[in-house]
Amino acid sequence: MASLRDKTMSSKDLNEMASIFRGATIESIEKAGDSGATVEVKLGPPRGAEYITVLNEDGSWKVQAF
Repeated sequence: MASLRDKTMSSKDLNEMASIFRGATIESIEKAGDSGATVEVKLGPPRGAEYITVLNEDGSWKVQAF
């Protein structure tokens, strides 16, 4: 996702990515030491049965599983 970080992502790609997370809910948060947490996110419709796991380390979010 370098294009998102670098602010070079096209509007079309940004809108597609936003639609994946629309309606998503945080299902669990597990502390990962002093500097971060692992978060399980249930994606919204139509992907309601899918989950994404992200790790926040020192203020930086990284996708662990999708």
